Amino acid sequence: MTKILNTYIFTCFLLILIYSCSNRMEIKSEYYENGKIKSKSYFNSDSTQSPYCELHYDKKGKLIDSLTYDEDGKLNGIIFNQKQDYCKWTNFNHGIRQGAKNVQLDNGEKVIQHYINDTLNGVEYKYNLNGILQREVLWVNDKPQIVKEIYHPAIGDTVNYEVIENQEIKNKTEIIKDSIEINIYKFIEKDTTIPFAFINLNKSSNEKVKITRGNYFFLESKDTIENGEDFHLNLKNHFGNIKNADWEIFIEKPYLKSKRQKYYFFPKVMNNAEIVVKANQLGYNYIWGLIKLKRDTMTLNQVWFYKDFYVKNK
Repeated sequence: MTKILNTYIFTCFLLILIYSCSNRMEIKSEYYENGKIKSKSYFNSDSTQSPYCELHYDKKGKLIDSLTYDEDGKLNGIIFNQKQDYCKWTNFNHGIRQGAKNVQLDNGEKVIQHYINDTLNGVEYKYNLNGILQREVLWVNDKPQIVKEIYHPAIGDTVNYEVIENQEIKNKTEIIKDSIEINIYKFIEKDTTIPFAFINLNKSSNEKVKITRGNYFFLESKDTIENGEDFHLNLKNHFGNIKNADWEIFIEKPYLKSKRQKYYFFPKVMNNAEIVVKANQLGYNYIWGLIKLKRDTMTLNQVWFYKDFYVKNK
C-alpha cells in the first residue's frame, strides 16, 4: 500500500511539474545520439535569459532531475533528483536549501531531513518500508549530535545494548518478556558515540516506562503552534535515586543569529519542570539542550534532549 501511494504521489508531482513547465513561452530540447530526449529547458520569452525550469532525462527516457529557478537563475521551489537507488525532493528558497528534504529509497525506506539557512538543522526521521519510525538523528549546523534508535523486538528476543556505569561503557543483555518499544539514545562527540539512555516502553499497560538504564527524559509539548504563540515544553526526567538537587537547563536554537541560548534554573526539582521558548520563526523550528543535576557546584548527572515543532500563520 505504501509503495502504491508513493508511486501515485510521485506521478501526480511529475504531471503538475511538467504541466507547469510546459506553459512557458519557449522550449529548448537536447537529445542523445539514440534520439532519446536528454533535456528540456523552459523559458518565459527570452531564451538568452536563465530558464524557469529544466528537465533532465537518462538515455532510457526516465526523468532524473527537475529544476525550477527564480528570475535570478537560482534554484527555487521543490527540486527533484533521481539516482539509481533513491529519489529525493528538496525545498529551495532563492538558491539556498530551506525546509524539508524527502528521500525515498528503492527498498521502500524513507528519510526526512530539514534545512535551515542551507545547513542541516533539526531532527532527521528514518522510516522502514512499512512506515514505522526506526531512527532519529539530531543535526546541528551540519553535524550529528544525538542519535535515537528505535526497536520493536518480539517476545523472547534477546537485546544487547551499552550503558554507562561508574563512568565506564558496559555491555548489557535483556530477554524481552512483554510487548515493548526500545529507545536507545547516544550522544555524538568528536566521531565517538556515547550511550546515555536505554528505555523500554511498555505498550501493553498504562505504565509508560517498564525498564530503564541510564538517564532519560520525556518531553510533552505541542507539535504545532501559531505565529506569536510561545512554545511550552514540559520536561520529565529520571536521574536514578538522586533527589533534592537543582536543575540547570541550557537550551539552544543554533539557527538563530542572536538570542540563541537560554539558561534556566530550578532549585530542588524532583522530576519535572516547564520551560517557555519565545521568538520562534515561521515554519520549522527545533531546540536542543542539556539538563544538569547539581548540588552546589558539583554536577551529579546530566542528560541531553531535543524537540522540533512547526509555527504556522494564524
